[in-house]
Amino acid sequence: SASSNFVARHHHLSADSLQLRHDRLARNALFLHSFLTDSLTIDEPLVADGLESFVHNQFFPINLNILIGKESQFVYYFTESHSRRKGTTTEKQKRLMSGMYAGKSLEGSKISTMFRLLLDYLGEHTCKRTVRLHTDEHPVYKSEIRKWNKRKGRFPRIDHERTSSEKPRTHQNELFAVNYFDR
Repeated sequence: SASSNFVARHHHLSADSLQLRHDRLARNALFLHSFLTDSLTIDEPLVADGLESFVHNQFFPINLNILIGKESQFVYYFTESHSRRKGTTTEKQKRLMSGMYAGKSLEGSKISTMFRLLLDYLGEHTCKRTVRLHTDEHPVYKSEIRKWNKRKGRFPRIDHERTSSEKPRTHQNELFAVNYFDR
């Protein structure tokens, strides 16, 4: 629970050195996770949701689409969707944003595209003919799962169960695994 600056001082490092080591450790952890989950077979109901956060600041929102085992709470897969800032902005912020976004394309980073990749992963890593997937009521999830199920010869069939994100985040909530991860 200590700040990065405190940890750097405690270990006699600069804040930049600590950040570099943190970044390297994170990249290696992601590589190891993807390497180990490549050969997994999914054999449990799943929960998927998008968690919103920021990269650097509020001008660079990110949505992490996460696929988690409902019982095991194991993170099987995730994708990231980048977007531009949402909401109202001042004229000064608009000018700042035009410079920040210049030359940056967010094409191919839509939530629907990234959720489709998550479904593709699910399809490649299960041997069941039917998989139960719990999500909240986000319209993109319903739409992409419907498209998935309509494709002939596509297995598994996804039984989609939707739960309101307004429900209490308790163990009884079908989305508990992803809500707990979000916490």
